[in-house]
Amino acid sequence: LIIVKVINIKALFFINKFFYKFINKINSTKKESNATDHKKIDINVNNNSPTGNPIYVANNKKAVNKVIYCVLALLLGGIGAHKFYAGKIAAGILYLLFFWTCIPVIIAFIEFILALCKTEDSYGNILV
Repeated sequence: LIIVKVINIKALFFINKFFYKFINKINSTKKESNATDHKKIDINVNNNSPTGNPIYVANNKKAVNKVIYCVLALLLGGIGAHKFYAGKIAAGILYLLFFWTCIPVIIAFIEFILALCKTEDSYGNILV
């Protein structure tokens, strides 16, 4: 019985040592990739918008007016009006298909709160 416990303890030390080396190897590769990898943000500015304000598109996000987006998310979020306004047609259609479950209403309320917490640019736009 004592021999079995000693073998188990040695096995645990071996497993612990193996995982420690494995985790250190993963962390070192992450650090190397982070040192060479920079986040690349592709920002396209379109100055031909109807309001005259530039529309920024960065990392598949569109700049929308914060006030309009929040009002749509709060009042008509259950049917996806804020998603259509943000140019996310597929998400808006999903909201329309599932509005009867009230799940989109809950998600829209959460998105309303998140949009309120975002900082706006000088034109009053947020990235969504």
